[in-house]
Amino acid sequence: MEIGGGLLLGIGLLVGHAELTRRAGAFRSADPHRAVAAARDRVDAISGLVGLAAGFVLQAAAYTADLLTPVDARKGLGEALAGVALGLGGLALAVAGGWMHRRLRLTPTLVEMARYDLDGGRLQHPKGDLLPGWLEAAGRARRDGEDEGAYARRVAGVEKLTTPTDSNVENVPR
Repeated sequence: MEIGGGLLLGIGLLVGHAELTRRAGAFRSADPHRAVAAARDRVDAISGLVGLAAGFVLQAAAYTADLLTPVDARKGLGEALAGVALGLGGLALAVAGGWMHRRLRLTPTLVEMARYDLDGGRLQHPKGDLLPGWLEAAGRARRDGEDEGAYARRVAGVEKLTTPTDSNVENVPR
C-alpha cells in the first residue's frame, strides 16, 4: 500500500524530459529558475522513491525475521536506543544519498531538457538560448567574458548548442 502511495505521489514529478521542458516553458523569456525547479523536483522524486522502497524492503525483512525467530526478542531501553540509532542512520543515509544524486544528476537533466522543443521534438543538440541560463540559475558560475558555448562545454560537457535558427529536430516518438 505504501509503495503504491509513494508511486502516486511521485508520478507527477517523474515525467519525461520533454514534459519537463514543456512545463518549464522552453522559450528564452521563460524564468530559468522554473526549469531548474522542475529538474530538481524530478531528481529529488527519484531519490525519494528509492529511499521509500529501501525502507519498505528493510521493514519487510525485519518483520519476516521476527516471524521466523522462534525466541521472543528482548525488549528494553537498550534495544529502543539501538532502534533509534539505526533509524537516524537510515535518515542520514537517505539524505546524503539524495544530496549526492542531485549533485550528480541535476546538470545532465537540464541538458536533456534543453534538447526538447515545446512540441516534444528532440533536438540533436541542447538549445543555446536556454541551457546557459538554466545552468546559471542552478548555481553554476560563469567566468568573466566566457561565451555561452565555452560555458556549456566547461560546465555541462556539451560540445555544441543549437541556435534558434537551426532546424535539427529528430523524429523521436513521445
